[in-house]
Order: sequence, then C-alpha cells, then structure tokens
Amino acid sequence: MSKPRQTRRAAGGQSVPLERASKALDLVARSPRGLRAIEISELLDLPQPTAYRLVRRLEKIGYLECNGRDL
Repeated sequence: MSKPRQTRRAAGGQSVPLERASKALDLVARSPRGLRAIEISELLDLPQPTAYRLVRRLEKIGYLECNGRDL
C-alpha cells in the first residue's frame, strides 16, 4: 500500500506548488501584454521546465489562456 504523498510547504504553511502558481498568476495579471514561460521562469527564479509545466497546467485548468505564440 502506498503512503500519502507529502506536500512541500513554503514559509507560512502554503504548499510550494500553490505558492508558485499564485506568484505566476500575480505576475501575469500585472503584465498588460502577458508573459512567456521563460519570463516567468526568470522573474520567479524557476527552472525553465518547471515554469513551462506550470504555465501548461494553469492553461489546462482554465486560469491562463495562451495565445498560440511561443510559450
């Protein structure tokens, strides 16, 4: 039987993935032209693959809309 997966916690008890998503959404909301995944990566000091997956996941669940140009 597998054990429940442990969620990493950031300062204040918020989960790390949730904190990343929240910060990314905040950045995008403040950018009139939107942001590319690489820009989110740089601004949040995340590895590029992590930022790309985050953007794709937020798009999949309806929190972001990609316009078809390069992520």
